[in-house]
Amino acid sequence: MKMTESEALSFIGSLLMRMMGVLLVIADCVVANGKQRDYFMKQRDWYVGTQDLMEIGEAVDEAMEVGE
Repeated sequence: MKMTESEALSFIGSLLMRMMGVLLVIADCVVANGKQRDYFMKQRDWYVGTQDLMEIGEAVDEAMEVGE
């Protein structure tokens, strides 16, 4: 099976987001400074929101394909 360019970019973006999620979890466990912990918590909130938007986008794309 061959991927289109947009599918490949979507796949790469998904992998990068997952790696960022893992790094945020690790950083949250390691970092002890209050300011740094606040920064990582803000990044984690952004990450969760972005993941939700990506999942909604994928669901809409799948629904549009089914309707065709």
